[in-house]
Amino acid sequence: PTPASSNEDSVSSRRTSRASRTNPFPNAPRPRSSRRHHNASTRAERQMQRLGHRDNERKATERDMQHAIAASNRMVRDEQDAEYYNSLRQDREKEEQKKAAKQREEEEAQIQQILAQSAKEEAARRREKALESLPQEPAAGTSGITTIALKLPRFCKKPRVQRRFPASLDTAEGIYSWVETLEELQGKSWQLVLPVGHKVVHRSDNLKDVGLSPRGLVVVEVNDDEDDDNKA
Repeated sequence: PTPASSNEDSVSSRRTSRASRTNPFPNAPRPRSSRRHHNASTRAERQMQRLGHRDNERKATERDMQHAIAASNRMVRDEQDAEYYNSLRQDREKEEQKKAAKQREEEEAQIQQILAQSAKEEAARRREKALESLPQEPAAGTSGITTIALKLPRFCKKPRVQRRFPASLDTAEGIYSWVETLEELQGKSWQLVLPVGHKVVHRSDNLKDVGLSPRGLVVVEVNDDEDDDNKA
């Protein structure tokens, strides 16, 4: 044998001798108590592993539940925020619509006021012009005069008025000028008609041709809507 083989045999012999001193019966079967202890220890370890695994599963389930609850809460908050901002937007739109409607009403009121003032000024100008063009009323008993009676609308204080015109007046122009001077008809839309046949009398109509000379009756008719407003 070589020196290396002798050394290996020597080391193996020493290990065997040491093992023999520690366990004089190395091949003998292990006692039952020792096996039971080993099995119990193994079962305990497995039980602990199972418990640990279950605990890990429980913790994982709890984490999943917490994540799900947090996600649900975020969804609820997002929905609530969306509803809140949508409500704010609707409120702003309603407020803007109210402001726009109020502004339109104010503008319309201003326009109506301007139109009314303009109509009033125009009526005043027409009345002034009518007064200037209206011929002076002749004295009672003057020869050749024409006497005209006006039947006024129901909203007027006097239902009928009468006036004399000179013989030089041969058309209805003077009658129109007279009606335009009446205060209660200022700003009204009206026309002159004959009581019989409801024929409209125009400015250029000859008084004799329409049967108003030397005496006649003319009805002053206003627009139906304006008449209804005054009756109300």
